[in-house]
Amino acid sequence: LLSCNVVLLSVWAAVAPLEWSRTTLSEDPYGRPSLSVGRCTSDNVWPFLGPIIAINGVALVFALYEAYRARKIDTRYSETKYIALAVLSIFQVTLIGIPLMIITRDVTRNDTTANFFVSVCIVFVTSMSTLLLIFAPKFYYIQTGNWEGRRISARWTPSVAVSASAVGMPQDR
Repeated sequence: LLSCNVVLLSVWAAVAPLEWSRTTLSEDPYGRPSLSVGRCTSDNVWPFLGPIIAINGVALVFALYEAYRARKIDTRYSETKYIALAVLSIFQVTLIGIPLMIITRDVTRNDTTANFFVSVCIVFVTSMSTLLLIFAPKFYYIQTGNWEGRRISARWTPSVAVSASAVGMPQDR
């Protein structure tokens, strides 16, 4: 998946790179721009963006399918529930965020603040929901020793046992 994205993005950057274009919205009485909007644009966006969306969409659906298949594995041994929630969160943010980006881009031609805010919120919510759903239960377990209502008596112990003679310590007899 990563290599497909890297290849597609590299080819896009080589064949049809994004170019900065600035549009003047208003001028002062002397003909100088007083308000302008700049964006990165490309003439051939969809031949590259379409496959990227398709590949990542298929990966998202496959992740949901695998989470569904592993739903009966005990949570102590599997993070399926949390991964499924993270993937569903990404799907939900995408489903709501992309139309919002389109709306703010079309309506606010002279004010890019709304579009920028929506983009930042999409990235923030997607990243934080994934990180919190994956790591928060682990931190909770480490702090309390309680895993979903079941008290786990064994605390963390080193996985490597070292004998006293191996480190040069005298052995008591």
